Amino acid sequence: MTVLTNSSSVPQLNRCLGLIQVTTQAIAVVELNHNRCDQHSPGLSQFREQ
Repeated sequence: MTVLTNSSSVPQLNRCLGLIQVTTQAIAVVELNHNRCDQHSPGLSQFREQ
């Protein structure tokens, strides 16, 4: 990765990785909520696999 060679972009990269982590957690929470009523949204599992 050429981004790591530029030291000034490291904080930006860390912020981006933190954002990905938060987004992943949010998706996990949403999936937990949807697992309770999974029969109502069968298209969600297809969307996740793409």
